[in-house]
Amino acid sequence: MPTGAVHAECCRRNGGLVPTAMGRPFHDHHLRELKPWLLGTKSGGFSTNSRGRQVPEGRRMLGRLKLHYVAMTRPTHLLCLAMRNDAFGHEELDVMTSRGWTIIDCCDPDQQGAAITP
Repeated sequence: MPTGAVHAECCRRNGGLVPTAMGRPFHDHHLRELKPWLLGTKSGGFSTNSRGRQVPEGRRMLGRLKLHYVAMTRPTHLLCLAMRNDAFGHEELDVMTSRGWTIIDCCDPDQQGAAITP
């Protein structure tokens, strides 16, 4: 689905109050890199290294975390994250749903526009 179509549909249904964060391939897709945070396996800007110590994330990841924190804390009604359909496995989609996310396949004609209600 073209990026403009996602923006247009969100703005049409919600009065332009929906910022969307699109994963773009620069080193790797931004949102794919954020999967551990979206799935709840990581929080904050630290990782556990092979020795079991908490170490800060690298500069690139900290920049991504800050960028997406700002983008994801601004919406007042709806947050739309558009990702490739191969970014998550079935089990991960179940985890996302259990964490309160509504997952739709924008390419499935039966789901287009059904999950987003004003």
